[in-house]
Amino acid sequence: MTFLRMNHMPVYSHLFENLFDQNTLSNPSNEVDFIPAVNISEDQSGFTIELAVPGMKKDQVKISLENRKLTVMNDQKSEVSEDRKFTRQEFITGRFKRVFTLPETIDVEAVQADMKDGILTVVLPKKENVRVVKQIDIA
Repeated sequence: MTFLRMNHMPVYSHLFENLFDQNTLSNPSNEVDFIPAVNISEDQSGFTIELAVPGMKKDQVKISLENRKLTVMNDQKSEVSEDRKFTRQEFITGRFKRVFTLPETIDVEAVQADMKDGILTVVLPKKENVRVVKQIDIA
């Protein structure tokens, strides 16, 4: 069962068809330069989403939440220096957009975000009534 749905352009979409919305697998408008890597974990208290955004500052990343859709994006094109020529360039920067469809069990009022060492961490706590763990004795 999928708890978080992600809308983006996965490299291996054919392996994860049931995890991703298929309507965003193409990017005809050239609105993104790269797709940041993401880790999603879950524990009893909620979900944690970590995005790799090396070299970006907090004010370059925008996070919004509307209708259970969490959007993380940077709409600033990367600046290219005219006087610097690369013989090899593997750092990818620039515009990106990741959209995650959240389950109804998330407490949207308590969502928090932090950025440290090139990792953006978004904490999505579960609603209190979802966290109840009941021990059942066997008769």
